[in-house]
Amino acid sequence: MTEIPGAPTIPPGPPPAPAALLREWRWSAARGALTDPLFVATVLACGAAAAAVAGGWADALAGRVGPSLAALAVAAAGAVAAAAAAGIAEGLLFRVAENALLLTLPLPDDDLFAARAAEARWWASPLAFVLACAAAGAAGWTVGLAAGLAAGVAAPALGFGTAAAARSRGRSVGVAMGAALALGAAPGLLVAAALPLPASPRAAAAVALTWAVGLGTLAAGRSAWREGGRRAAAQPAAARPRGTAWRVLSGLLAALPAPVRVRLVRDATLLLAGASPRALLTALLALSMLPFAARDFAAWDPGEGALAWHLQWFRWLTAGGAVLSFGWGLDLMEARAPGLVLERTAPRRAAPALWASAILAFAAVFAWGGALLAVAAPGRPPYGAGRLALESAVFAASLAHFAAAFALQRFDGRRVSGAFAFLPGVLAIGVLVALALHVHPLAGLLYFAVAPGMGAQARAAWERLEVPG
Repeated sequence: MTEIPGAPTIPPGPPPAPAALLREWRWSAARGALTDPLFVATVLACGAAAAAVAGGWADALAGRVGPSLAALAVAAAGAVAAAAAAGIAEGLLFRVAENALLLTLPLPDDDLFAARAAEARWWASPLAFVLACAAAGAAGWTVGLAAGLAAGVAAPALGFGTAAAARSRGRSVGVAMGAALALGAAPGLLVAAALPLPASPRAAAAVALTWAVGLGTLAAGRSAWREGGRRAAAQPAAARPRGTAWRVLSGLLAALPAPVRVRLVRDATLLLAGASPRALLTALLALSMLPFAARDFAAWDPGEGALAWHLQWFRWLTAGGAVLSFGWGLDLMEARAPGLVLERTAPRRAAPALWASAILAFAAVFAWGGALLAVAAPGRPPYGAGRLALESAVFAASLAHFAAAFALQRFDGRRVSGAFAFLPGVLAIGVLVALALHVHPLAGLLYFAVAPGMGAQARAAWERLEVPG
């Protein structure tokens, strides 16, 4: 027989099992991304940053939580990793395009489920590393290793099992991620509250309980997948009923006009489903700023004067507001892109789109102002809480309107073009509004004297938008 140079050779012996072939195929697809040098460098940098930020939180909480900090670190790692794994599992089991092929293969349900669960562990491993670094920065490397075990092995099983069980019974991905978050945190919180142990045994006990909960949930998810998971995955997306998150949000926002409400509920549901990772990352980045802001507010001396405190307040308000308005005002726009072909058929579609984007960004920035007010209160600020809350609301409204108008005006159907110019613009708006607010809490509303022109341009650009097919 003539051999063809370069042709792959078939190893002797019986052919590999279909399950092994499936896992090898999926690993070959994931390996390129997970071992990319730039991606590895980014994960290492995120781990170092997480360790530094967690160390700042631990210093800010020194003496308040005691040895239970070890169990709390494992609880936080397990909760975040489990919720993320539930979102990953939702995509792997029910959303990705190759499922149309995989569901036709003569694979037993258990083999398909096991291959997807292994894939979820691979994709969760970078997050587990970052969470382990954060736990190490907060409570030492022994606790970091324990948190890595919980987040890297037990929590993915927990999240995957929760997602499979929830969606096999018709529940939404938001419900699955919320349940995974609660179950992932529960073992560590239980150990922190109930067991009078030193730090390292607390961490070990939290990991053991997380493993038990994770394996039990995975078994429940496997059972649910056998009962109806394959049928749920094969069901067309349009035929699936709307989830609990959609119904609850629609009820809470019932007072809003219907065109605004449906867009706002859609955006919030996309966030809960993890469709905009950068929006969630900006929220985590803002959260990481809080211990440093608390340290600055605590270090303020009344002898420095109220002006120094107010400038510090506006500095932190602007920093967090700029980050959040980017993630929640600009980046979420790209997550909406698949639905714009349908949305552009609605009458008067620009104004509700602008309002929905602005409301969501306002909620994020105003929540940041409330968090800042909470960490500043122990330092006895020279201004009343009412004035500071009003300043936060006016500031959030200004930045939210700017972010929404910028996004609508620059969106090309797939992404926001020129997004690099947003950060200088929003920082300039933040500084100008802060200067006006220092004069009077309502002076920041002067922003809206020039905003109508920007809003009109954004609405006109949105009406003219041609959405790519």
